[in-house]
Formats: sequence, structure tokens, C-alpha cells
Amino acid sequence: MDALLLKVNQFIINPILGFMFVLAFAYFLWGVFEYFLYSQSELQRETGKKHIFYGLIGLLIMTGFWGIVQILASTIGVSVSKP
Repeated sequence: MDALLLKVNQFIINPILGFMFVLAFAYFLWGVFEYFLYSQSELQRETGKKHIFYGLIGLLIMTGFWGIVQILASTIGVSVSKP
């Protein structure tokens, strides 16, 4: 059972979490890019602010989810690696 959970974590959960971290960070960076590139346009700056905000929220959610996975894994006795 431990081997199965370790494999699920290693080959399914960790790659998905890593990919989601990358997406959230890219969304955040896109917001920063928009905010500074289109600094003349108030509408584009507001769009950039929204992208920055939602990117940070995504990063926080993914960090929280990763923490929950770590807690659950240690509770059932499975050693897990960082994504």
C-alpha cells in the first residue's frame, strides 16, 4: 500500500502540482509584464493588477494544497519528496 501511494505521489500528484505552480507563476509574471508594459493605459494596468492578484492567489492555493498533501502523507506514514 505504501509503495502504491508513493508511486501515485511521485508520478501523478507531484508533476501536477509542479505544473500548476508553473502556470500560476507564469500568470503572475504576465500580470507584472502587462502592468509595466502598458503603464499609459489605465484599463491595461487594471488588467495587469488583476492578473498579478490572481496569480498570487493561485500560488497560495497551490502552496496550501502541497502542505495538505505533505500532512496527509506523513499522517499515513508515506515519505514524500518536494515537487
